[in-house]
Amino acid sequence: MKTLRFLTAWLLAAALTACGGGGEMVARIGSGGSGAPIDVGVGGVDGFGSIIVNGQHYEEAGAQFTVDERPDQPTPASVDAVRLGMQMQFEHLSNRMTRATVASEVIGPVTSVGASSLVVLGQTVQVNSDPAAPTIFDGFAALSELAGAVVEVHGQRNSSAEIQATRIELRSSASVLRVAGTVTDLANGALKIGTLTIRAAAATVVPGGGSVANGQRVSAWTDQALVNGELVARVIRIGGTAIPENAALTVEGLVTDFQTASNLRIGSIAVDASAAQYTGGIAADLRNGRSVRASGTYSGNVLRASRIEFLSTAPARVELNGAVASFVDAASSFQVRGTSTKVTAQTTYERGDASNLGNGVLVKVEGPVVNGVVEATTLEFLPPSASIARVLFGKVADPIAIVAGTKTFQLSPLPFDVKTTATTRFKKGTIDDIVKDAGVKVDGVYDGLAFIAEEIQFTNSPSDPPTFAIDGIASKVQPGSMVVDGKSVFLTPTTDYTPPLAVLTNGVSVEVDAVKINGQLYANLVAIKVQASGSASVRGIVSGRARDTTPEFLVGAQRVSVAGNPQVIPSNKTVKDIKNGNDLEVEGTIANGLLTATRIKFR
Repeated sequence: MKTLRFLTAWLLAAALTACGGGGEMVARIGSGGSGAPIDVGVGGVDGFGSIIVNGQHYEEAGAQFTVDERPDQPTPASVDAVRLGMQMQFEHLSNRMTRATVASEVIGPVTSVGASSLVVLGQTVQVNSDPAAPTIFDGFAALSELAGAVVEVHGQRNSSAEIQATRIELRSSASVLRVAGTVTDLANGALKIGTLTIRAAAATVVPGGGSVANGQRVSAWTDQALVNGELVARVIRIGGTAIPENAALTVEGLVTDFQTASNLRIGSIAVDASAAQYTGGIAADLRNGRSVRASGTYSGNVLRASRIEFLSTAPARVELNGAVASFVDAASSFQVRGTSTKVTAQTTYERGDASNLGNGVLVKVEGPVVNGVVEATTLEFLPPSASIARVLFGKVADPIAIVAGTKTFQLSPLPFDVKTTATTRFKKGTIDDIVKDAGVKVDGVYDGLAFIAEEIQFTNSPSDPPTFAIDGIASKVQPGSMVVDGKSVFLTPTTDYTPPLAVLTNGVSVEVDAVKINGQLYANLVAIKVQASGSASVRGIVSGRARDTTPEFLVGAQRVSVAGNPQVIPSNKTVKDIKNGNDLEVEGTIANGLLTATRIKFR
């Protein structure tokens, strides 16, 4: 039986409010008190527990997020817009983010593919061979899949003006075009970034009154197709990252334009390291291409570094903390905090094993990035908290105790009992089917001693296989198949689509309901996630809801309000059914860091 899956908007475009001078962040003084310097960070997103940037955890709940795409029209985003490997600039107070933006270096079509490089909109993109600074892949498994595709690339320029990619993401073929970089060959209303010619005569230039010049860092954007291989810009923003005067700044990235210790750049930021203390090396080790982290005071458009840390060359160890999504089986990749993740025969488990994995299960994953995917070295099943809704997966183990028509059992090796009650609901079976080795999904609440089952669904019935929800970016789309989150999905004459099939193309975000038959996934329904104008979305676990009438709470780390009477899916639930521990997908409008829900879906 097919289950209708509904759509959520997927926010991939927003931008920071520009301050005077055309930069990418509002300049303010006093976020730490009247006249106090602002703490600012610039670097790549390294992981999620809270958001990890520059090797430091930052609490993100309540922060205001944007994604810099169209330079003159900042659009607020939810925390879900932040993904592993994105380049971020943020302000923080005592390691609590107050506002942040993520910004790509280029969005556009791939015109050539090499063994470890791409050319995108005339920009050479290098996949990092350094395991200490790996490149994240999203929506594809190998560069060879990207010929002719549209991608979004995050990274920093090296000394040859190539982009050292930290993230490459497949985008829809209908995407806008964007490039950021240094202007060359300015003449007759045109300029170049890399080998791309940009026609600027009709562009809106921000800040107003500014003039583009050779050597400037600019961001160019258009929603029009290339004309004879050239980008006809609608908007050009002058300036790189705008940082408040006297800000306490930490920046991480590649050394470029090295002249002396007092004259170099890290990414696009000018640095004077002549008075710095060094960790992991000495001043003589500074050179183009070295990965470093610098801290100090930003004044006169220069970071006066008090400390330079040479970053480790050991393989980066990524941390992800969140609910499992897009899980089919332990042999396939799945998602944690929007990041493709996989387990291997070498993965070490805590409080469970691979049989306990499933959608909605809370885990902490640590491991390196291998071929663009986080490969779990350790996977910890986070313990349930009393009175918080959770979901469990596994196989029933002996002994099974039967008392007054109820059963108590364990899902080995989870270290607690599961108990049914007189009100426990059953799907695809009955209480009599709770026998040794029965595969089950259990929704319920931990009471401090045992997990009280509210619903049990049997998962290993050959005649009635479970339905899997798979979210991700569609690739290798063919009339009879596609790949989503690294999984091959077959499309049949009975597959339903919302909207119609004609919209299904490489790079679109989809949600698939599929059944697994003889080891193959067959789609019942493909829901294409169409972004509603001005909307934002988030998926995560509910927390901070004191009672069923509390209008504001957290979904993941995103503040959410249900005060506007949102649509709730499925229709037999209401906002009063939302409780701590639920896995929700929320769509709505966002302002000042608060997502006001227009649509809520229980996952």
